[in-house]
Amino acid sequence: MMGSDGPTIMGSGVMVAPGMALTATHVIDEIEAAGGAPLLLTFLPDAARAWVPIGISTLSGPSAFYDDVRVSSDITLISCSLNSDALAAAPLSLAPMRVALPLLGDRLWAIGFRHQDLHEGAALISPMVSSGIVTQAFPMGRGERMPSPCFEVGMETIGGMSGGAVVNAEGEVVGIVSSSPDGGPSYMTLIWDALRLRVAGPIPALSKTESVSLLGAKAVGLARLAGDVDRNPWGEVTFNLSTEEATLFAASAAIDQMEAPDGRVLTRDERSDFIETWGSEMEDEGALAGGCGGPG
Repeated sequence: MMGSDGPTIMGSGVMVAPGMALTATHVIDEIEAAGGAPLLLTFLPDAARAWVPIGISTLSGPSAFYDDVRVSSDITLISCSLNSDALAAAPLSLAPMRVALPLLGDRLWAIGFRHQDLHEGAALISPMVSSGIVTQAFPMGRGERMPSPCFEVGMETIGGMSGGAVVNAEGEVVGIVSSSPDGGPSYMTLIWDALRLRVAGPIPALSKTESVSLLGAKAVGLARLAGDVDRNPWGEVTFNLSTEEATLFAASAAIDQMEAPDGRVLTRDERSDFIETWGSEMEDEGALAGGCGGPG
């Protein structure tokens, strides 16, 4: 956030496609509440790039308890334009992503930045890394404070790391840092909801339609996203879990929250059969309701 004395680091984020970054929704909310405007920085060993947001998207829905309150996912997708020297000799570093449900006992790493001080208008910051073991999974969310798929990791993260990348042993982003009480554990929001978000295209290759998604960036080779992910004919994003992930999902989610009436998560074959039978009719209904956009 830019202030009268210089920049203040309010949180972290991760660039996953050219001009497309993930961060925590509450970081953006805190910047707006302070009367500031977000500015994103990506760092090199001896320089930095500055980015100005042109589109911000998150998911929200009505509260189950308060008529005048909306509940938001804590993962936000931002598209932004470069507002500094391009530094053409230094390639833009983009983080690979993976759609996964981390298993209990998996080790994960959280990466972010901490604001230290201001010196002659320059922000002094420190990169921070924490590591820990997954201790609980909440694939249907953890109440209204964390309504999106998330998980608990036995590690401590500190102020400024919110929105930073949570990566697996292969360095793939599986989530972002959401919260951590003093001493831990930390709670991480999975990237699942981010696949449903669309933002203004930040570069010509991503602006051929009115808005673009991470799946659209992947389709043109500008984002790396691993995992068994589909988008059906009417625009819904689905993905298929491994046997171990599906077992953990079923053990961690309430029966009445499951996708299927009998309490099971649908398999790929069951979804394929459904789409083959009803897909064209659903696509027609989607078109009548306003369509689902272009290929992004």
